[in-house]
Amino acid sequence: MMNGYRRERVATLHKENIMRAAEHLFLEKSFIQTTIQEISKLSGYSRRTIYAYFVSKEDILYHISLQKLLILQKEVIDIIESAASFQEKYEEFCEAMTRFHQASIQSFNELGAYGAYGTKDAEGQEPAVIADIVDSVTVICTLLAELIENGKEQGLVAEDVEPAAAGQILWAAISSLLDLIKVKKNYITAGLQMDDKQFLSYGFHQLLNSLLARRLPSLNGI
Repeated sequence: MMNGYRRERVATLHKENIMRAAEHLFLEKSFIQTTIQEISKLSGYSRRTIYAYFVSKEDILYHISLQKLLILQKEVIDIIESAASFQEKYEEFCEAMTRFHQASIQSFNELGAYGAYGTKDAEGQEPAVIADIVDSVTVICTLLAELIENGKEQGLVAEDVEPAAAGQILWAAISSLLDLIKVKKNYITAGLQMDDKQFLSYGFHQLLNSLLARRLPSLNGI
């Protein structure tokens, strides 16, 4: 048992070293431009060793994304379990999502462009990491549903809001809003006369108002 535990620890260390090197290259050169050979050179592991731990370059990206997603999941659990008010918890969640997206190599929309179909194991099956990503997002959406349900019980959230559906929609809407900042940053700055922070604050505010029984006033005249 001890030998098995030691082997598992060593394997985890090797995987983390490979992921760290890959993440550095993905950020420096982009995911598309990075090759397995470059990851091999920077990490100090042979291509054969890399493929012993990961099915493909996409598989490495999914594992990096899962790692960051699990950090977000832990933050959201802490937020939901805190003694803060409904609005404070919502705002803390938005801040956690912002940090998550800023730290992520690819947005979830971009990950979807590669699709689970691009990552298969030797038997042609999707790796477990994809199911783990889906499970983690599901946990976060369930926590959001719990937050919304609590808001309804306090009379803050509108009676016609369905918490489970609203949790899924809130995750998707905030993710898309944060992706939009990356894709249309110049337009937002010039066309809307807003900086990133103003735009996100406005968007988060509007999403919150879509849930509330009584709308909050506008932000600074926006």
